[in-house]
Amino acid sequence: MRTAKAALLAVVKAADDQTIASKFGHADTAAFLEDFLKFSPTEAGRCVQRARTFCGSRALATGEKLAPQLEYAGEAMRRGELADSQLDAIRAIITRLPRRIGIEERRFAEKTLVDVASQLRARELHQLGNRVHGHLDPDGTMPSEEENARPRRELYLRTGTDGRLAFRGSFDAETGSLMQEILSPLAKPRTDDKGKTKDRRSTAERNGDALADALNLIADSEKLPIQGRERPHLTITLSWEMLRDKLGQVRAYENTVISPEAARRLACDCDITPLVLGAKSEALDVGRTARLVPMSCAKR
Repeated sequence: MRTAKAALLAVVKAADDQTIASKFGHADTAAFLEDFLKFSPTEAGRCVQRARTFCGSRALATGEKLAPQLEYAGEAMRRGELADSQLDAIRAIITRLPRRIGIEERRFAEKTLVDVASQLRARELHQLGNRVHGHLDPDGTMPSEEENARPRRELYLRTGTDGRLAFRGSFDAETGSLMQEILSPLAKPRTDDKGKTKDRRSTAERNGDALADALNLIADSEKLPIQGRERPHLTITLSWEMLRDKLGQVRAYENTVISPEAARRLACDCDITPLVLGAKSEALDVGRTARLVPMSCAKR
């Protein structure tokens, strides 16, 4: 299967060199593969990228055979020794090396990765690649003053119609390491009294539970900023009948909808402020905040 893929990449590289795509009215080789082989845009892009990196070509003027950008990896690919994920890992590691690293050092790094690739998965190759980078470029690339002042951190949040929050993003290395250090002890598999692991949660589920625990710890921290004369916690609005009968929709942060049953669970561990409203939602009476734990919750 791998040698067949290598043969396909050789054909793709030849088509790319001869600009076959333009003859069929396509902007580039990736678009041609999308149309001709019905590849997805991602699959087509990666195919062309691998072909250009690991496949040799011939000079148009003389017909001379030219070596691929990564020769050692290209030879291993043609022998069927490397999976697609391993090829992508090796390409990413070598191309991330700064320009000041010489050709011989690059070739040495590539050969080292190829020699051990049969024993390593792609993730482990990336880990080895970090060590290679540390050896060839111990000082690393100095960040600019702007990067030092404003490290790149991104977090995109999207609330679904059912109130579930989806998010994606990336942190700089320092913040990412801090997050892993915080979540790691909270995400450990649960054990019984005898120290045996009895945790059927997946890694993703354990990480999700760990983040939820971390948020609760943060919410209870005295170092959180004051907003509206109190530290930020989740605030929900519902009627007593809705809480009692578990019917209707409860409004939370930015009109997020949660179920009355979820509100009942939150009420088991919260401060409750009784508030009497008039017909026009005007506050008629505000009672003192108290911590109440219903007996139904205490039994749980």
